[in-house]
Amino acid sequence: MVEVVIPRDHRARQILWRIRGKTMFVRTMAAAMKSFHLLPGADAYATRLAAVFHVSLARYFYARQYLRSCAEGVKFVMLCDGRDVLLQADPFKELRAGELWTGAEDRAIGDCGINSRWIREVYGETVLCDMARETIFCSGVNIGSRERIATYLDAMCAEMAELLPKIAFSGAYDQPIHNRLVRQGAVGEVSFSANGDSLIATLEHSDMSAFCVTEDGLLLTRDGERVRIVHQYDRKPGLAQSHE
Repeated sequence: MVEVVIPRDHRARQILWRIRGKTMFVRTMAAAMKSFHLLPGADAYATRLAAVFHVSLARYFYARQYLRSCAEGVKFVMLCDGRDVLLQADPFKELRAGELWTGAEDRAIGDCGINSRWIREVYGETVLCDMARETIFCSGVNIGSRERIATYLDAMCAEMAELLPKIAFSGAYDQPIHNRLVRQGAVGEVSFSANGDSLIATLEHSDMSAFCVTEDGLLLTRDGERVRIVHQYDRKPGLAQSHE
């Protein structure tokens, strides 16, 4: 058994979240935790640091710890949201060693109010202007070789630690961090699965013209191939009803 969240860390998380409304105290505590975990010889991305993050960010610390504890026999890893992801076929089919894939959405960052707001809040207006015409890359599905996913998790956790206490107790900020790091090359070369490809479908902004949907709710490419990973299927009423 791999113990990812030990009882002591869970208790610390409960206490901090009960007092999260006391903004100045919590931010001071977050800064102190950052300083402690960045001391020489300490693991800067230990799961205890995750206690001050919303679960959408804390999950990267737990995934990192889990992966570091796994047997070396693991070749490929997928990180994904739990609520709105469907697997229609083996997601690791045809993956090759050294690859890292993420999903590309059908919209530019500057054309999406939510993504624009997240980047502005985390990185500021200048960075948003620089990234505004770039395609949104979704943090909700990342898949690749064990080594590439490990590098990705290291980079994500390091960036979150660097951004403390600014993003303490705030949700959904993995998306701007993901987009920023991928474009900076901080996680190495990344391949992008656009809508219409057979690996990942990211449906939030899709008009569905790149797909065919069968009577029983399977999502296919225009060539008739099953899309292996379907993300945000619940945004499309027809698909959502088929998988209730």
